[in-house]
Amino acid sequence: APKAPSSGSTLQPLRLAGVDRFLAIDAFVRVAETQSFAQAARQMQCSRSVVTTRIQQLETFVGAPLFHRNTRSVRLSELGQAHPSAIMSTGQVLEGIAMLALASVLTRFRLKWVLLAGLALAVIRMALMATDSVFWIVLSICLHGPVFVLFYPTTQIYLEQRVDHRLRAQSQALLALLNSGVGNLSGYLLMNLWHHANLTAAGTTDWPRFWRLLFLLCALLCLVFALFYKGQKRQTDTPADGGRASG
Repeated sequence: APKAPSSGSTLQPLRLAGVDRFLAIDAFVRVAETQSFAQAARQMQCSRSVVTTRIQQLETFVGAPLFHRNTRSVRLSELGQAHPSAIMSTGQVLEGIAMLALASVLTRFRLKWVLLAGLALAVIRMALMATDSVFWIVLSICLHGPVFVLFYPTTQIYLEQRVDHRLRAQSQALLALLNSGVGNLSGYLLMNLWHHANLTAAGTTDWPRFWRLLFLLCALLCLVFALFYKGQKRQTDTPADGGRASG
């Protein structure tokens, strides 16, 4: 088992013997959000003792308590607050910056290249998740906002500018259905099956293998889009006809 890092050390790859590192981090996040071990256990559909064990193993790894506990309350310690807050704040800031920059990006580049950039960042994000290193996983989390902004709002802009006005409402509805309905449900079911396929004999998850498949699928999609999408002329009935003729 690894030695606990000193208080001045940098982030290191998380290695926890006998515990699934991602479920341990999930337990930490849920306890931090609910401020209750019991509520976190209900959300994770496991016993309170399991959540407590995962938190204790994380605390053993970092060499310091992550929560201040008593019979009436649970609150984050100074160590427990520092990194999750910084990571979430960084991710939110980067998403905001990407959203502000999107208008400028769209005036300079074809929609194809903006969409392709979003797909390429998604490939990088999946590759970082597969490294199984805390530092690279944190970087991957920070990339989520830019990936989302470059791809999803741009697809809506694409439909608005490139689809015939008679089909525009239907195409937007189909996109919403695929993203928030059928796509979400099928993605959840398929990823749940893939997650179970990556469970080890010890009951932990082989997360590098899990993320490698998603990396390969994203890379394939990115390659197919780059090779076969040739662009589509802007519809002349849209209010803003200026700009580039194709995307």
